[in-house]
Amino acid sequence: MAGTECIADFDRERRYGLRTPPAWLKYLEVRALAETATLLPASPWLLAQPRGDGRKVLVVPGFLTDDRVTAPLRKYLKYLGYDVVGWGLGRNNGRPERDAQRLVEKLTGVRDPGQPMTLIGWSLG
Repeated sequence: MAGTECIADFDRERRYGLRTPPAWLKYLEVRALAETATLLPASPWLLAQPRGDGRKVLVVPGFLTDDRVTAPLRKYLKYLGYDVVGWGLGRNNGRPERDAQRLVEKLTGVRDPGQPMTLIGWSLG
């Protein structure tokens, strides 16, 4: 299995110019807890934002997270009037060679033909 990881890492770097992020970066994600505390003071401004047009929106979670982390954002976008869905592909482990085709299939499955769609990627960094 270790040999497969090396091949996958090499392919990712060669194809996309990407490397697996260092493991220590995941510890920076805890700052999201502190940022969550800013939601209450910002709520009057957030609630006053322009309403959406009903278009479909798909939200992709940040590295090492899943749809549970994007739930507040998706709920807010629904409040604004968008038709929001999560990516539904489990944890985002930063594997574009694995997830790219799955994401295209997901987009194709949820998109309304002839209608605009928005893809939002939530970066935690």
